[in-house]
Formats: sequence, C-alpha cells, structure tokens
Amino acid sequence: MLDWGGGIGHQYGLLRSLLPDLQLDYTCFDLPVSVEFGSKRFPDAKFTSDFKCLEAKYDVIVANGSLHYFEHWEDVVAWFAKAATGFVFITMLPVVLDGRSVVTYQRWPNVDGTQYAEPEWFISRDELIERCGSKPWKLEREVVCGFVPAINGSEAKCDYRGFLFARG
Repeated sequence: MLDWGGGIGHQYGLLRSLLPDLQLDYTCFDLPVSVEFGSKRFPDAKFTSDFKCLEAKYDVIVANGSLHYFEHWEDVVAWFAKAATGFVFITMLPVVLDGRSVVTYQRWPNVDGTQYAEPEWFISRDELIERCGSKPWKLEREVVCGFVPAINGSEAKCDYRGFLFARG
C-alpha cells in the first residue's frame, strides 16, 4: 500500500489497530518532517519524501486530502495509474462540479498573527474522471464527503469528494 500524503502514518496506525493480523507492506509519502516523525512512530513501516516511491508497484494507493496540493496533479495521477495494480482511492479532494480546475490559496493563521497561504487546486470532476476513469481503469465508486467550500470570486459549484478507481 502507498499512502500518498499520509503524514505520520495515521492510516497505518488505524489499519494495525483494526486488522492486527493483516500482512501489510506500507509505504507513506510525505514531507520530510512527517517522514522523520512517522519513521520513529512506526519503525516497521516505510516512509519517504522521494518521488521514486512511484517506481514500485502497489495493490492500493490512497491519496487522502493530498492530491490537490500538487500543481501538476495530472502527472501524479498518471504515476498512480502506472504504480497501482489494483485500486487508487483519491479522497477529501476539493472538486469543481461545473467547470475547469482552478487554483486558489488556502489561508491559515500563524501563531504570530500573520497568515500563511498555500496554493491548492480545486480539480475539475470531469477532468479527473477523464484522466483516471479510462482503460485500464474504471470508476468504481464516488463519495460525497459533505464539505462544501466556496472559492472567493468564483461562482463555481464545489465540494469535497472521494473517487475509487479499479484496474479493469
């Protein structure tokens, strides 16, 4: 399993708790600070910040709340398609329901009162389905996550969704 943007391995900890006898070869891709902490917390799992992890094969790739932080998300999705032998689950993804993908800035307050702004892509649902839902892949399930954000200055209809793609 590849946990793309998996932080410090929360999914790994959850899977270990729920299914302690599961044979699991777990790899987590994230920022170096998360990799360092996760490696200490779960020494029997693999943590990396190296894109070369996509050269391996995985039965399952999960991207939970992470794909939309990549400017070239289309390339990441193409890498997923090559690396996954079974399923790709992309979830907690901000999607545009009635138009093209757009970039916006997610703003967070810093401790000192300033604001931190990070770009994030609201990915067009149609563009994602077009890129991921074609042979040999098919869309198995689409899930509405229940969070409906607004993009300042845009009339686009958006929400957060999850998409399970299976190799056909």
